[in-house]
Amino acid sequence: MRKWTPEPWRQSGNEIVGGDGTDAAFVVCKAAFGHISPAPVFSYIGSEAADHRQVVDANMNRIAACVNACAGINPEAVPDLLAACKAAVQALAETSSNCHAFDCCDDCIGCMAQTAHDGITAAIALAEGGAA
Repeated sequence: MRKWTPEPWRQSGNEIVGGDGTDAAFVVCKAAFGHISPAPVFSYIGSEAADHRQVVDANMNRIAACVNACAGINPEAVPDLLAACKAAVQALAETSSNCHAFDCCDDCIGCMAQTAHDGITAAIALAEGGAA
């Protein structure tokens, strides 16, 4: 499946449009009469319609995943949360360096800090689109 429409996405009137600035803006979805619907496919023909349908499907999956992932989270706080995680990684790296025998046990503060450091580093990588 093709990737969704590139970021940034932004609201423009009753539409959500996306694009990385290298192409014309792509309408991700529209709001009309109290409903939100994906961008229409009917204006495309042949293989172009199939390609467009894949992008529309990827956009819909991304919207659903983002909404579900943000349940109970203030989305405006996410950049601050990510910055705090990055600061914690730095502090944990300094704490874990105090352990002279990494993976020596589960009780020493250095090993616990290393475990936390590794988990937060993996979560940051995923949040930024990389692999854990």
